[in-house]
Amino acid sequence: MKKTILFIAVMLCILKTIFAEATELKNKLPTEWLNMEKMDEMESERLRSKDELYIYMQSSGYIRYLKNDDFESFSSSSIYFKEIIGKDEFYWQVVFPEVKYQLPFPAAVIGLYYKKNNSLLFFGGALSDFCITVVAQGAKDKGFQHRADTFQIIKKSDGAKGVIVYTNCTGLNDGLSYNSVRKGAVCGYTEAKYYLFDSNSGKGFSLNNSDAIRINASDFLWDEKNPLHYSLQNAFDGSPATSYVENTEDDLFEIKIHIQQYHPTFAVINGYASSDELYKKNNRIKLFNYNYLLNDDNVNYQIIKGQGNAYFICKDIYRGEKYDDTCLAELNIKFGETLWLFGEINE
Repeated sequence: MKKTILFIAVMLCILKTIFAEATELKNKLPTEWLNMEKMDEMESERLRSKDELYIYMQSSGYIRYLKNDDFESFSSSSIYFKEIIGKDEFYWQVVFPEVKYQLPFPAAVIGLYYKKNNSLLFFGGALSDFCITVVAQGAKDKGFQHRADTFQIIKKSDGAKGVIVYTNCTGLNDGLSYNSVRKGAVCGYTEAKYYLFDSNSGKGFSLNNSDAIRINASDFLWDEKNPLHYSLQNAFDGSPATSYVENTEDDLFEIKIHIQQYHPTFAVINGYASSDELYKKNNRIKLFNYNYLLNDDNVNYQIIKGQGNAYFICKDIYRGEKYDDTCLAELNIKFGETLWLFGEINE
């Protein structure tokens, strides 16, 4: 009987650990966590011997946020995951260190490695959910201001198309404090860089690649327990179940994709498309750019040939029955007969 009780207790502890780990991964890497497989100790040792994430953290000055900046402690606390996308292999290094400040959600440091020509290329680190020391005017009742970075791998049929690195924070805008509470909710500032693996320069994996496509958008609705829940990566994840949700005064928004190509074709899934109920409760886009019309009550891709640059500017909305948040489930673009920029879609 005692052995049975002990076995049950051990199994419950294991399940609790697995569940907690999965939840934290989901919150930190919402577009990738389902495809990530935890590596065994022998596989992990290959990455642990490199540990370029620690070097990156140290050179960037971020290591000061850790209570214990000892190299061996940092390395040994890392958890390693593998993600296979077609012919491409990625390896994740995730650390959940102790931090100096009390946060409403667990902190994490994330590094990404890309296997190319049998070599592991370090793709940089994302300082996820660490406390930023500036407290914005009007947001002091919300406590410390936070930053939540993440990676998103854009998929194509035979592998990875590229990686988007997102910077999301509240309380900062180009280094200046700003009012981070709007419509009674916290605002999230967002910007991103999209590194294409098949770019002509061949430097798609480099964080210093000048060919990276810059993306920025209007403030999003920052969920204090899960900051990435409504953020920009949802618009490019290929899943109608998630949505980018703005937090602006007029309920309108912009997504600016800075690319030197013109006359894009837009593919849009409107609203909060995960359910009919949420779709109707929230605002949907009615007109964008040159007054292009999106039909309401349509949760499939709407394909519209556009003019000018690759900016997406919401100009008018269909009002929701309950909430004043405007939602966008999916956005993709292409130019002429080229492939869709954010992965293939079913038109």
